[in-house]
Amino acid sequence: MRQALPDPSSVIPVSDFLYSAGGFIVAVGVLVTFHELGHFSVARLFGVKILRFSIGFGRPLWRRQYGVDQTEFVVSLIPLGGYVRMLDEREGEVAGMERDRAFNRQSLLIRSAIVVAGPFANFLLAALLYWIALVIGIAGFSPVIGQVLPGGIGDQLGFKSGEKIIAIDQRPVRSWSEYHLYLMKQALKDRPIVFDLLSDTGVTRSIEVDPSDFLGRGTTHGVLEMGLGLLPMVPPISPTVSEVLAGSPAQRGGLQKGDLVVGVNGSPIEDWRGLVQAISSRPGQLVELEVDRDRQKFIIQVTPDVVEGSNGTIGRIGIKRNSRVRPTAYLQLGLLPAFGRGLENTWLLSELTVLTLVQMVRVKISTETLGGPVTIARVAGQSARSGIVPFLLFLAVVSVSLGVLNLLPIPILDGGHLFYLLIEAIRGTPVSVEAMQFGQRLGIGMLAVLMCIAFYNDVARLGW
Repeated sequence: MRQALPDPSSVIPVSDFLYSAGGFIVAVGVLVTFHELGHFSVARLFGVKILRFSIGFGRPLWRRQYGVDQTEFVVSLIPLGGYVRMLDEREGEVAGMERDRAFNRQSLLIRSAIVVAGPFANFLLAALLYWIALVIGIAGFSPVIGQVLPGGIGDQLGFKSGEKIIAIDQRPVRSWSEYHLYLMKQALKDRPIVFDLLSDTGVTRSIEVDPSDFLGRGTTHGVLEMGLGLLPMVPPISPTVSEVLAGSPAQRGGLQKGDLVVGVNGSPIEDWRGLVQAISSRPGQLVELEVDRDRQKFIIQVTPDVVEGSNGTIGRIGIKRNSRVRPTAYLQLGLLPAFGRGLENTWLLSELTVLTLVQMVRVKISTETLGGPVTIARVAGQSARSGIVPFLLFLAVVSVSLGVLNLLPIPILDGGHLFYLLIEAIRGTPVSVEAMQFGQRLGIGMLAVLMCIAFYNDVARLGW
């Protein structure tokens, strides 16, 4: 029985921008603070005088002085970094009684320790974040193959839907993405990977995979998914509308967020996949949707837009599903095993980041994988919205990236300072001020190029 639709209520969702901006500020604040605390702590340990500890750049929003040295602690307007300013004779006159506390007067070993302490703090933070996440429990899917994409590498090698991955290189598997980092590292190193599989009839077998077959795909977007074409078995997704696009056939027809589509043209709909198939197969045709809204059922008429897809003409009405899928497995470890796995994941991610950079230089991996502040903010917002554990994992990944980036031998970064110290160790005399100034200009130029590439990728991903 058809009933008149009630007037749509205007619902203002929480802005994606606020999530992204908030997540970005929190992420940068935590990561930069830890990084600078590394420099600060080791410098204080060896008696170097700290003049300023700053989070952010530009106009100070908050400042206080503490301690015997009256160190100035500052939070500034632009949250894109930070610095620790130490007493240094190269930056100004130093009183005779304080010269022993100047950074430039310290031994080569102490100066190196102070410089490397920042990136080390980022690696330590990543290990702690992984540890906390593993103790809480990381939601995921059971390691059961739900779909093998036709024609993919996995299909060619004989992987079958319904088989359970019980071990990877003799490591027991408890969730689908447990060894995501390990698999990507093995793929980048072009090392064979052995999968032990268990069928639903209890038969076990092994398949060896050669990563060279998919190098460049699985190494950047996942070995199981993009590399082998394997998808996990996921629970059915409810055909509930989570978003109605503005100006779409769904909006014109009166479909609202939260509506449960239970039928199409009189045929029952069980899950989201069935709804998509029913709509996509009727481009340009009038379709009657049976909708359950607050335990009342309505009939909504829509005409799907005609869209040319890779597989021909399909119909779309402009709705989205809830991106959250009910997990079927939790990777949860005890305190000691979780700490060990946190250290391992940090090492693997560090190694993977370095290998990826090397592959980019060798033009084996596209620079499209680089992301700038916009991408970081977007992912920060998505992870913050998903919960504390996804946000912790996001922070761990970015913390490792920040640590590796700062160790690159680029002047102005910590790695550039280490490079100067290495030259000093070889020559026996410090690098000249003129050479350091030239290196800073060169480093700024190199970072500007990287940032331009990252910003371009950000814009391209947004479709601007």
